[in-house]
Amino acid sequence: MTAADQETECGANAARVWLRTDAFDRLCEQRGATTVVAQAALLSVDRGTIHRLRNGAIVNPSGSLVLRAAARLGVAVEDLWTAGAEPPRPSGPPRTDKPPAAPHTPKPPAGPKTHGMGAAA
Repeated sequence: MTAADQETECGANAARVWLRTDAFDRLCEQRGATTVVAQAALLSVDRGTIHRLRNGAIVNPSGSLVLRAAARLGVAVEDLWTAGAEPPRPSGPPRTDKPPAAPHTPKPPAGPKTHGMGAAA
């Protein structure tokens, strides 16, 4: 079932279950699962499932996945998952993918155009 199917079935304003990615990352790191492949192995899912959980494409994961993830990470379900219409916002400062842009320095104007061996036109 796709996210669109789930939205149609559950209604646009229905509560959804979301992965708390900040808690998930911290708990996985404590267990040495720092890559998506290691995280997927820890939960016995494929790495695509980890990506879909992280980006919100799976908004109502199966009960068995919710329980298995909490058990394997040694936490209560509420510590790893949250319910609501919107996904939880990550704690801490927002992450930036790019460094701040450098100030713009205009190029100097081009000199006279030349044809052939450097003589001005």
